[in-house]
Order: sequence, then C-alpha cells, then structure tokens
Amino acid sequence: MEATQPSCRIVPVHAVLLAVGEAELDRSQIANQIRSLFPYGWLKTATVTQVGHNYAIYERGTRKDLLVRAGFPVSGAFADTQSVKCFTLAAGQAAHAVHVGPYSELHRTYARLDAWCKEHGL
Repeated sequence: MEATQPSCRIVPVHAVLLAVGEAELDRSQIANQIRSLFPYGWLKTATVTQVGHNYAIYERGTRKDLLVRAGFPVSGAFADTQSVKCFTLAAGQAAHAVHVGPYSELHRTYARLDAWCKEHGL
C-alpha cells in the first residue's frame, strides 16, 4: 500500500506564547531526540499551564543542521530556565502539511512541502 502525498497549503498563524526545549541537531538525530525536548517535566512545577497542542519548530542551525524547538502553548509568560525557554511564535503565514505516520518518515512530508513551496515561489 503506497502512502498518499500530503496536501499542502498556506495557513494563517496567530501569535502564540510557547514553553519550549531546544537543541541544535543533525537531521538524523531528530527522530530519537524530539520527545526529550518537550518540557513536560518542567510543567509539573511551573507557574503556567499548557493551553494547546504541541509545536515543533525547525530553523537552520549554526553548529548543526537544524535548531529544533519543541513545546506547547502556555497560559502566560514565564522566566526562562536553563532547559525551558519562553518563546513567542510571531503571527504571519505558514506553509502547512499534515504528517500521518511514524516520526522517522517525517522527511517524506517535509520533502513534499519543500517541493510545493518551490513550485509556488515560496
């Protein structure tokens, strides 16, 4: 059974305040490391609460392939700790595709989204 190609589109993104763990990772490390970045342990004693679904943000890194931020929306601002940062995701637009399947196959969805963006001059 062949996997279906994800549909791609542009979606509006509202500003959101996130609690994130972050690390610079080689692409090959992401599947094994991503879960450890979500700050669930910190949340147990935090002064804020989780108010939405998980986010994973991938940016170009300086020492490794990608700077990966993984976390969730929170109820208010908080002081950064060594392992958890208060991060504002700015409002704007984003290219969007839904990945269904194992995290180790995310590269297929990313490749489709990347090709779609190039096709549309984004």
